[in-house]
Amino acid sequence: MPLVWIDEHLWSMLLWIGLATTAVAWLTWHTADRRWLAATGVGVLLLAASGATAYLTVTPAEHGELVVRWLVDAAVAADAAAMKSTIAPAATWHRGSADAPAEDAARIDRAFDRVCSSERISSNTVTVLDGRTTSETTATVDLACFTSTRNSQGLMSSRWEFQVARAPDGSWLITQIVWVRFLGEVPGRGLL
Repeated sequence: MPLVWIDEHLWSMLLWIGLATTAVAWLTWHTADRRWLAATGVGVLLLAASGATAYLTVTPAEHGELVVRWLVDAAVAADAAAMKSTIAPAATWHRGSADAPAEDAARIDRAFDRVCSSERISSNTVTVLDGRTTSETTATVDLACFTSTRNSQGLMSSRWEFQVARAPDGSWLITQIVWVRFLGEVPGRGLL
């Protein structure tokens, strides 16, 4: 797991490497001591290599965030087919927590169809989209948003948790949806 930590914190590491390199470069410039020049060069090379790695590496958490963002964008666009394309065939739906009884992918399809028809989204603001790598092939993504629908009386808050996994074909799909909170409470069965 140490490599995953490095992948997910590479930008923070770049900041510290950059600050250290800048400090050494300043020292080299102001003291005219050439011994610091090699350290500056090493810092610049390390910064360039780390920057390239950070730019080219996509972590499972980032994949998860992308998939959840695609799902949210498809929901706002009322594109049920695009929403369903983000879900694994054996995905499950839970209310309140992942320990709650699971509902199957058919339930997810019905919820998506409803979001694209009677509960059509009129506005949505994502306030939290936070992915965490759980293994080399899985991630957990937390989502919070304020949404209004065609039938709502205003903005409604909701919190979600998604499990996202790499499929055998290399694509990333949602394997579990947990509707954690709706208006601050565990969502009831009559909703969505």
